[in-house]
Amino acid sequence: MASAGIYSGNGATANTITNNKFYQTGTRTFATGTFLHCAIQVNNTASAAGFTITGNTIGYASSTQTGTYTLAGATFAGKFNAIVFSGLTGGAPPPFPITPSLQ
Repeated sequence: MASAGIYSGNGATANTITNNKFYQTGTRTFATGTFLHCAIQVNNTASAAGFTITGNTIGYASSTQTGTYTLAGATFAGKFNAIVFSGLTGGAPPPFPITPSLQ
């Protein structure tokens, strides 16, 4: 099972994902199962090209960048990935800075 704040699937090209704030005001508690939770997911096995992902803030518990983004659950066997790229061809995404830190 997976969830994403922004998901870009097959056939999408030249998407611009800029200046968004991904935060969660309360603890997200998962009941069961393995789970992938991410802010941005590009899952494009056909034609991933021309994407621009800049200026996004990921984490925290408010839009003012305070607090902690919390995932919990008694049987939580998942993970949080800020940005997930799947199906890229012809190279890799450039390194991206996380400033000031991922919360």
